[in-house]
Amino acid sequence: ANQSAGYSVSSGSSSKDSSDDSDKEHDLLDSDFVKQFVDGDEGKRILQDSMIWGHDISIETQLNTKNGPKWFSIKLRTINDPITSKPIIIFSARDISSIMQAAKEEADRQNIQKSEFCK
Repeated sequence: ANQSAGYSVSSGSSSKDSSDDSDKEHDLLDSDFVKQFVDGDEGKRILQDSMIWGHDISIETQLNTKNGPKWFSIKLRTINDPITSKPIIIFSARDISSIMQAAKEEADRQNIQKSEFCK
């Protein structure tokens, strides 16, 4: 299953005061977007890489779902909204849990064979 979403990443204030910028960054790093990630620090790094450095992100990671953590292949890019010119994140996620489970089972099987061969 694929999921796509656009996240607005700007706050309502347009002031350039440095304390406002700090508050905006804190709000971003404590956002619903970051809370989707099982590893919140990874979510923060991904958001910062995209927002601050303008990097396109493509990564396999675990996201929280209503059915618990699942593996996803995610892609995201920060762009300016064509109407408001405010930065937004374009985000897509593809559930790869079954692929990751099959890879783990194969690795486990190979490790068992390897340990039996070394006896």
